Amino acid sequence: MEQDIFYNGSRLVSMLDINGDKPELFAVDGNRSDGKTTWFARKLVDDFKNEGKKFMLVKRYKYQIYNAHATFFKLIQQHWFPEDYLTAKKGVNGLYMDLYLNDEPCGYVCDLNSAAKLKEYSQYYCDTDQMFLDEFQSTEYVPDEITRFITLHASAARGFGQPSRYVPVYMCCNHVSSLNPYYKAWGCGAIVDGMKRGFYRGVGVVVERDFNEKVAALQRSSAFNKAFAGTSIMDHVIENKSFIDNFGFVEKLKTKRFEYICNIIVNGEYVSLVRVLDIPGVHYYFSENVNKSCKCNFTIFAGDHDQETLLLNRNIDFLYQLKNQFDHGFIRFSNLDVKQKAFAFLSIMI
Repeated sequence: MEQDIFYNGSRLVSMLDINGDKPELFAVDGNRSDGKTTWFARKLVDDFKNEGKKFMLVKRYKYQIYNAHATFFKLIQQHWFPEDYLTAKKGVNGLYMDLYLNDEPCGYVCDLNSAAKLKEYSQYYCDTDQMFLDEFQSTEYVPDEITRFITLHASAARGFGQPSRYVPVYMCCNHVSSLNPYYKAWGCGAIVDGMKRGFYRGVGVVVERDFNEKVAALQRSSAFNKAFAGTSIMDHVIENKSFIDNFGFVEKLKTKRFEYICNIIVNGEYVSLVRVLDIPGVHYYFSENVNKSCKCNFTIFAGDHDQETLLLNRNIDFLYQLKNQFDHGFIRFSNLDVKQKAFAFLSIMI
């Protein structure tokens, strides 16, 4: 199989963010087995060999750090580095791993779950030049993953007379859910969901949505895959479709006649609710288009309740009415993130 059919991240890592600045986060979400991990693994080793840049492999849990170097290097050794070898030794009682390329220190392996503890020993790995988080979308995240991710990066980026050095993070995954914590933090889940291929440029971050049709075509031709064609797991593996997200009733509406009902606040974030007057079969619409001047702000969460909100209880007629409307299929949601927030609001009645 020709190597040029596989993923190439050169364009992603050369892009600027929405402000025209150099990003520090580079993420790609693409279909399975298209070579994303291999491309970044090769880049990290090449950068060390050519420029002396040390790299950190980021895992989620401690048990994953001990053999991470072996699986990482196996992807690339045969084709590009047949004369090289990568080894690892435990650092600070096994809290992290020191990496050696041909016996020369080249980097580290750390886990997000230990980020707070690792902070105490950041002087041992604060010469990291770049970081790599594979499978950044998952079905299982460490508790408060974004906080731990930021903590680990801050620890790696300290030192050398600077409060924070430029330490780029490369991230890749197969699509699992647009509601993953990284897309939510960057505010791009709904945007990326609307692309089959393309780039999202945020502040300090660039996200690529990739779909490798050549790889997908080869996967579709497999006799094994043909036997399971049409199943959700094959849609995920080949077509890069989420196997978690439920897009039922998610639809962008272009209503011209509507009545603005209220804002709904979930964990400090707003969504709007309008009554639709001009689309048959749709009575209510939850959307991210919010009028903050609206004085009718509802929440069911005590943490969101203040002098500007109304706190609803489980017996409120309004919630029961909305739940009944949803049961009959008369509610739409503008995107998956809005649907999740609306469901959190409706959850005491569902």
